[in-house]
Amino acid sequence: MNTAPPWDTLTIRRFRGLADLRMDQLGTFNLVLGANDVGKTSVLESILLLAAAPNPEPAGGMQFLRGHPVHYIDDLGWLFHNALVDTSIDLASETASGGAYRSLSITAPHTAVIPKPDPEQPPPSSRRALSSTSDKPRLLRYDATVRRRSGSAPVFVAATLVDKGDSFEANVVDTDLDPGDINRIPIPATFVTADAGYESDVISEVVVAKNADRLIRYLRLVNPRVRQITVVDKIAYVDIGLERMLPLNMFGRGMVRTAQLMAVCIAKAHRILLVDEIENGLHYKAIPSLLEALLSLSREENVQVFATTHRLGTLEGLQQVLSRDEFADHRDSTKCFALQRDRDDLVRAYRYDYSQFDHCIRQGIEIR
Repeated sequence: MNTAPPWDTLTIRRFRGLADLRMDQLGTFNLVLGANDVGKTSVLESILLLAAAPNPEPAGGMQFLRGHPVHYIDDLGWLFHNALVDTSIDLASETASGGAYRSLSITAPHTAVIPKPDPEQPPPSSRRALSSTSDKPRLLRYDATVRRRSGSAPVFVAATLVDKGDSFEANVVDTDLDPGDINRIPIPATFVTADAGYESDVISEVVVAKNADRLIRYLRLVNPRVRQITVVDKIAYVDIGLERMLPLNMFGRGMVRTAQLMAVCIAKAHRILLVDEIENGLHYKAIPSLLEALLSLSREENVQVFATTHRLGTLEGLQQVLSRDEFADHRDSTKCFALQRDRDDLVRAYRYDYSQFDHCIRQGIEIR
């Protein structure tokens, strides 16, 4: 199991709409705030890419989740800032407590300027395309450097994602590691989209591994009547003391979302959990219960959580939970980051510790 300590710092350069963003003093639970199209989801995606490094395959999945399937390597050009593929995407994280460091650089080494189009066709894009010359493959290169702890030597792995015309091929092309050690480099992470339902296979894994009691403990934070959970024919059923167990989908969105989030981390032993629009589909009264479960999960399962929101009710729900004595020890490890554009149209991250966002909420100060 990968037991890497939580990240303290995240740096994102030239990824999607984020030209140069740094988030310092990360917590175990991190709530990312901001207006629409400011880059909240891009922050989660960058974390997923960095955690998965040197595996280049998650990039295609991220594009698919945005409704833009990847058919050709050119479709991944939108990962680059302003779609300028002659630059590089540079991501990095640091862990001050353990001296760990992780970086990832994504480049398109074989690019060609788009040929001059037919005058009767639409005008060409100003960006460079990933299309290659006839004698060079179309590819993205991933260069990852990882230092596991202070005093240890950093390790390097380079991989490529190659467009073969009818398929994609991922290969490790350079490394100073033995082949068997490369799979130890990625940090297990999962990305849960705003409209994701539950995966019965994941809940089945929890039940078969005799970890259902752990999942039930978190579900009881949302619904105290939960006694048992099981899966039959791809459907999860929950026992709340009635004559028959009820399908999980018959409960509110809060139960479904909690079951999925918790089950993934318990079954897969994931160290990073990414949740987009955490409040999506939830009644405002259900938000504190979900936050309770996530805060408990982050501490008990050693999971670093990053969640996005643009609703004041979510921030108020977090304040409500942390104000209770039983969650007082979570205050120092809970952070809010407000993403805002400055006068130069660059996105900046402004950190609010518990005492700061608690004061802002009580005084009616807008920080989203």
